[in-house]
Amino acid sequence: MKKKLLVSLILIVIIPTLFSSCGTIIGGSNYNAHVLVDNKPTAKIYYNNEFKGVGDATFKVKRKDANKLSITVKEDGGQEQVFEYKSRKFRGWAFAGTVLTWTGFIGSIPVPWGIIMDLSTGSLWKPDVNEKGIIKEDYKNYNYHLELSNPTKSIQNNNENITYEDFVYAKDGTIITGVIIEQIPNVQLKIQSKDKSITTLKFEEIQKITREQVK
Repeated sequence: MKKKLLVSLILIVIIPTLFSSCGTIIGGSNYNAHVLVDNKPTAKIYYNNEFKGVGDATFKVKRKDANKLSITVKEDGGQEQVFEYKSRKFRGWAFAGTVLTWTGFIGSIPVPWGIIMDLSTGSLWKPDVNEKGIIKEDYKNYNYHLELSNPTKSIQNNNENITYEDFVYAKDGTIITGVIIEQIPNVQLKIQSKDKSITTLKFEEIQKITREQVK
């Protein structure tokens, strides 16, 4: 009896490290957010303060953060606009699959370790398609259709203009500021500085891209 209990305990500990549960396998803990600015194809898209693309961008979002998603969009010469999503849905079918296929036993006692894993990774959540602009493509991919309102001028603060610039941080320590005028995903980008000079960088040379406030 003790030997059987020991074997069961070992299996419960080892198996989860070798396999993932149903929700984690089908969909994973992240999903792909495909963002499209429908009425402003030249607008720049930022997520977590990082530049993602112009008019069209795809990036990974943790499923558990689907109700805390914030996307910033800015058109040249206009004030930035922030789109926030504050709802998420439970993946019921993934939960059912986990209960049915990923439940272990200690002796005759069922142990739903798959559910524990799914809850810890957040794989049992998904975006709420009832929120404006969200369209489900499949269980792994969701489209976010955004529309910018009429652009406004830069904010006046203490008689100073508050504007934003693109910052490109190169791996060699160089920081280039200005406006990104061209981006070929995973290939290269071009950024134009205030003096109108244009710098071209390959993506493997770039550490990160952000958009920061300047006076």
